[in-house]
Amino acid sequence: MVPAVPDCVGSADLSDGQLGNEETILRCLGLSLVMQWDTLPANVQREIFDNAGMLGSGAERPRLRAQIARFLHKNKLG
Repeated sequence: MVPAVPDCVGSADLSDGQLGNEETILRCLGLSLVMQWDTLPANVQREIFDNAGMLGSGAERPRLRAQIARFLHKNKLG
């Protein structure tokens, strides 16, 4: 059985054939990445994790990295 795919678009207006905004695109890309996380090579996972952890402000980075790690562990598919 294939697990249900969460809706990454939400209430975005798709009537013009476009996703409409950057936030929706990033949300869909992020969801897709998480869905494929366990299939990525370890070095690619590490690079993505490190890049994501650097997106927070200096003092928030350790907390952000911990939150990302918990999220990935909690949502592990394999």
